[in-house]
This record gives sequence, C-alpha cells and structure tokens, in this order.
Amino acid sequence: MCAVQIKHLIISFLLVLINALGHAQTNLVNNPSFETYSTCPSTWSQIGFCTGWGQPTNHYGSPDYDNSCCTTTTSGVPVNAYGSQAAYSGDAYVGLIMKGGGSLAQYREYVQGTLSSALVAGSPYVVSARIAHAQNSQNSSDDFGIHFGTTAPQLSSSGGGTLGVTPQVANASGNFLSTNGWVLFQDTFVAAGGEQYITIGSFASTPNSQSTGTSTGWAHVYVYVDDVHVYLLQS
Repeated sequence: MCAVQIKHLIISFLLVLINALGHAQTNLVNNPSFETYSTCPSTWSQIGFCTGWGQPTNHYGSPDYDNSCCTTTTSGVPVNAYGSQAAYSGDAYVGLIMKGGGSLAQYREYVQGTLSSALVAGSPYVVSARIAHAQNSQNSSDDFGIHFGTTAPQLSSSGGGTLGVTPQVANASGNFLSTNGWVLFQDTFVAAGGEQYITIGSFASTPNSQSTGTSTGWAHVYVYVDDVHVYLLQS
C-alpha cells in the first residue's frame, strides 16, 4: 500500500472517530451556559431574556439572569446582588432561590427549558451542571435536582412553592451546597421515553438547610447554575 493510500485511511479513521465522539457527547440542552439572550438583563427576575429558558407556568418564583453585559451590580457578572462569582463558562449564568428565608421557607425558584430532542425510552443519560453557592446567602441546603418530563411541570394556580414532581437526578442528602466557587453536579438516569422538558431547582417540600456563618446578606438559600449538559451515555 502506498503512502498516499495510508494517509487517506488514517484521515478517514480520524473523521469516523471524531464523528462518533461528537455523537456520543451531543448536548441536548439548548443554550446550556445561558450565553444567548434577547435583551441584556438590567435587574433581577429577568430569566425571560435568556433564550430558551423561563419559569414554570403560574409559578411566581422568579429566577435571575446574570450576564456580564449588565451595567448594574444587580444582575452583573461577576458582581451581582448575591455576591461576586465569575461565570464557569462564558459570561452568564442563572441564579435561583432554593429555599426562602424566615417566613418564606416554602418559596422556591425554578428555571425551565426544552431539550433539542426527546429522550429515548430505556436509554441512559448523563446529566451535569455547575453549581456555586452565593457569597451573600446566609444559609445552604443539600437539595438540588433536575426533572425531565413529557410536559413542563407547572402549578394549577398562582403560587411560589414546590412543583409537586420528583426529579430524576438529585444531589445526595447531607451534601450541603455551601462552597463558594463552582462544583460539579453529575448523575445518570434511564429515560422513560418522550421527556423533552427540563426543570432545575429544589423539589423537596422541607429541604435540609444550615447556616453558612455569614451574618450579612440574604437569609435565602441561593445558588448560581451554569453549564448544563444532558447527553446519551454510549456503551
């Protein structure tokens, strides 16, 4: 075999390998690091400006969209109302109250989106996200989950509590999300089939919480979320 033929074979093999790896790692989450937006945020509660993301119907919990394009310190990156945190990926992330403080203990915030394609029944999927506890949050929690549904979870009437669904992937009990800086959340699950809606937040009615020792700031449990991935696990 001549050198030219060997070279062509090597190139063909590499192209097949790259294509296979790319297919195995195809992220089904649209706008996974929240970079794309219709309007730059100027204050909190503007998740609707982030392309492809929103909040559940009838739920008045209002997630925050933070982006370095913001010219105020309310929803900027790295500095915003809940602390100072550089984005894990790119220039943006979302912020969620996982559990309200004081009399607002039942208050939750969820961010919700649509996958690029529905999940296949019986197939295993890897789910991951980067989470950072906000510096100005006085309390932390061990409750964090991601739910997948054939329909988007919502409330039948206006409210701000839990959605009444169980997430397929969830943070381990006792693993408190109290470290400032990004940590990896990752889990796997087998799809029932047809799930195309993703919802991120705290799903427990009474999540465990503990003080972080921060005496100033907000009594809420508040986290930043970035770099969300969902992909088929290839054997």
